[in-house]
Amino acid sequence: MTVSVKGTINRLYTDAGGCFISLNQAPGTPVPKDGYYRLELSHSNYASLYAFLLSAIAWSNSITVRVEKDIDSSEHAIIRYLVADF
Repeated sequence: MTVSVKGTINRLYTDAGGCFISLNQAPGTPVPKDGYYRLELSHSNYASLYAFLLSAIAWSNSITVRVEKDIDSSEHAIIRYLVADF
């Protein structure tokens, strides 16, 4: 049961429903569909989390991504919250 993963962001892109990120994560850790974690625009803290992602990219910080349910290769993992590791 894996609901969080740690890594650095290697890609971020946005669409009308929010944004997607992919991570450089440890080998052997579960990877969601197409390697992307999804931050939905409907998330109550979307603006702050999006700013957090941009900051993590700018500083090349490692982050921990906590998702709503087990990471499964058949679907994008929906982001619940983020943690910065300094």
